[in-house]
Amino acid sequence: MTSAEKGNLFSVFTDVERLEDEKNRMSNTFTDMIKNEIDATDEQEVYNNLRNMIYKYKDDGLALTVMEEMSEALTNGAKLSEILLIAADEIQLDTPVNTLDLDQFNKYE
Repeated sequence: MTSAEKGNLFSVFTDVERLEDEKNRMSNTFTDMIKNEIDATDEQEVYNNLRNMIYKYKDDGLALTVMEEMSEALTNGAKLSEILLIAADEIQLDTPVNTLDLDQFNKYE
């Protein structure tokens, strides 16, 4: 069994990297899959999973830095800590985002 088959992230990446082409099929497919996985996951579960990871690695500066960098890569620059602080502000302050019933609003789109 190769290291890629065992799930070593770097080995898997270097193996699939060869599928990149001028049509960006690998990057487009991968990004669509990530978005679909996040969309298919319950919001509370996403938050709980991230919270558990933060608590698990709270004393590991490198791991926390990697989480921040991963967030920046997925969001085009927003750190996880920044998103958490903005979410806290949204909860504590009346803004159009947190006062609208988004489910109700989406019915009118």
